[in-house]
Amino acid sequence: MASSSRNAMMYCHPFWVSIFNPTKEYIQFDPGFVVYWSKEVRHNLNYLVDPRGNKIVIRIGQTSVPENFFCGGYEIASFYKFKENYFVAIKYLGNRVFDLRIFDTDMTEIQYPAPKNPTHVHPEIPLPRFFNCFNVKLSIQQESITLADAFSRFWGPTFASDNFEMIDPVGNIHQIIISRGFLHMRFITKGIPQFIKYYDIKNDHVLRLTYMGDNKFIVRIFDLAGDEITYITKSTDECSTTMESNDENPFYFSTEKTLTEYDIRSSSLYLDAQFDDVALVKNQKIYNLSNENGDLWECNIKWSNRSRMGCYITQGWNQFCIDNALEAGNKVMFGVDKNCSSTIHIYLI
Repeated sequence: MASSSRNAMMYCHPFWVSIFNPTKEYIQFDPGFVVYWSKEVRHNLNYLVDPRGNKIVIRIGQTSVPENFFCGGYEIASFYKFKENYFVAIKYLGNRVFDLRIFDTDMTEIQYPAPKNPTHVHPEIPLPRFFNCFNVKLSIQQESITLADAFSRFWGPTFASDNFEMIDPVGNIHQIIISRGFLHMRFITKGIPQFIKYYDIKNDHVLRLTYMGDNKFIVRIFDLAGDEITYITKSTDECSTTMESNDENPFYFSTEKTLTEYDIRSSSLYLDAQFDDVALVKNQKIYNLSNENGDLWECNIKWSNRSRMGCYITQGWNQFCIDNALEAGNKVMFGVDKNCSSTIHIYLI
């Protein structure tokens, strides 16, 4: 069934975490929070919605609200009856709404109260997916980067290796090493000087890292004013030739296919090994298919048991064909968004 594209994009915005003091009216976040807000939210009244649908109004952008802060701390403390410090995590969903998650000092999520006036509840984001995208500061004075605390806690235990890749929107690949620190903390300890040199970065920037699984990150680079750099494909042995090189293209990888009568009538569609290997997260089974209007159809991916033999779109494919009136002979493009690894876009070309 089609649904709002907002449900897919909620995975693509960075999360933000702050310590919440119930005696304070303002909640302070990293300075990058304000930069991000200024580009995404242009209203001073916004909403935090917890997994059970409780909604709290917050204020930002008013002259009375200090920079890096939002106003609404008393309301949160009163509603949840907080008397001690907690961690507040938020992730932008669109339409002035933020997903709200709250954790105690051991990073255990609280039990949310039932809402007094039930309203529409958006699909709950699994915690690892909630914490898949984050911002970190890239300082040219340092050779290592500390990954976000919440990301390290929820993804760190799944890491099977120290070797990772950062892939930019046009397909340039950078090898990095992520090392374990004290307790749960993770650090990028090797590869940062080479990364800085590659993009000829002369001053501090911000990296937006989206973890795709399989030890791969999509990386986007912004200056401190929030403007993204221009990426250039450079011909090196480390860069995959299958990546899109056109920065105007919204995908970091795409492939084209002319549909046959069998493709239209079948309950599944084969995707070649190249698309499988580069664009998709290995062994991830649940994706969304998106049309040109941003409507979504949930589908399953069935992976081939034989190495590098491609995969199949199964449940959801046939309904997508029916709802979009696809016909034999249609030529379509399949692409995966630069920011969101859980959606496969399908465009008629």
